[in-house]
Amino acid sequence: MAADTKKKKRQLAILTMIAVISISTFLYISFKPSEKAKSYEECKNLFDTGDFTGCVTCLDNYIQTNPESQAYLMRGDANEKIKNYEAALNDYTEFLNKNKSSHEVYFKRALVYEKLGRLDEAQNDLNISCMYEYAKACNYELAKKSGGSGGSTVTDETGHSATDWVTAAGDYIKAENYSDAVVALNAALTLDPNQTDAYLFRGLSFSNLGRYDEALADYNKVLTTDPNNLKALNNRGVVYWKLERYDEAMNDYKTILSLNPNDYIVLNNRGVLNFQMENFEAARKDFDRVISLKPDFAPAYLNRGVNFSKMNDTTSAKRDFTKACELQLKLGCTEADKL
Repeated sequence: MAADTKKKKRQLAILTMIAVISISTFLYISFKPSEKAKSYEECKNLFDTGDFTGCVTCLDNYIQTNPESQAYLMRGDANEKIKNYEAALNDYTEFLNKNKSSHEVYFKRALVYEKLGRLDEAQNDLNISCMYEYAKACNYELAKKSGGSGGSTVTDETGHSATDWVTAAGDYIKAENYSDAVVALNAALTLDPNQTDAYLFRGLSFSNLGRYDEALADYNKVLTTDPNNLKALNNRGVVYWKLERYDEAMNDYKTILSLNPNDYIVLNNRGVLNFQMENFEAARKDFDRVISLKPDFAPAYLNRGVNFSKMNDTTSAKRDFTKACELQLKLGCTEADKL
């Protein structure tokens, strides 16, 4: 009995570590823009780390074989960041052709129309967004002249706008200085309480500081107005996972996968959750799916190996541990040697 308990703890420790690695990968690692896109998440990682040009290149490759609406939306956001407004306009329109009730994207497209001087079209999108009760659209006033920029231009006593503070917070987060990031984001939200990126960044900072209740509050704030915000859903799932609120994490991952079924990081994490909930066959299917999408993703082999061990399939477990080892995951070598 003691040996079984020790073995179970070791198995859980392995999967727990890999889930943490997977979640961290999902949030932070960037990829070279010259690499051909292998998944939506690689492109998202580029966006999250501020490499918007690389993100566009990544999505150009990805969309060729995966013309998903969320990919167009992210490419639109990236194009808008680098002021490629015509391309952003096309991407937002492609997204809205498939998701006609997305109030936030109507608002985003309105801002692009405004920057292009197409004010009548901008106002029409604002009206639609406001119809869906999106407060930012209802309160937004377009610039009086074409090519201008409306919206909030409020600055604080230091001369910084909300956008300035969010940009500064992004730099703090990259440097893992989460406390100063929170200070900057508090300043941003004082100037603009509707700044979505500020809530997302502050939630991430709170999570990394172990302030999980505050992180959840920020992600819930975003999801109240945008229930399908993938960043907020993923990050909230991470917090639920850390709090061992597995059912709630599972619900968030299911929502993400309904929008983007090929998200291999979330599939991997769902497999870990299924394992911890003792749904071993469901976990195996999740890891199988991850490996079919990304055959060189070593953590999935290690996770599946642990799952096979729990299912008393030692032969399959050793095969997967060996494969993880071949893919340079040292823990795979360690586990293979034990069998």
